Amino acid sequence: MIYAVIDTNILVSAALAYNNRKSIPYLIFKGIFDKLFVPLVDDNIVKEYRNVLYRPKFLFETFFVDKIINTILKYAVNKNVPSTGIELPDRMMLFFMMSQWLIRTRVRIL
Repeated sequence: MIYAVIDTNILVSAALAYNNRKSIPYLIFKGIFDKLFVPLVDDNIVKEYRNVLYRPKFLFETFFVDKIINTILKYAVNKNVPSTGIELPDRMMLFFMMSQWLIRTRVRIL
């Protein structure tokens, strides 16, 4: 069995592509139903799913968001993981740091 943490962006993309059953994010979400893998969650991940999927800009209805999250929870392994105490930079900061390193080292990306 394959265990996987489903990135929130995958859920948003799957929800946005709900009518396109061939989209990769939708197929990943469908993989939960088909038991191709088992989603791994903890309370923080579920909280993030809710916070992001309920953002007004997506215009998802409450029942639709609840259905997505309840589906994940139905098949998921829910295991609370203690914090490491290490705060990782967000993706934009990581991109900025990498670009600064490339500039300093004069590495060229072809």
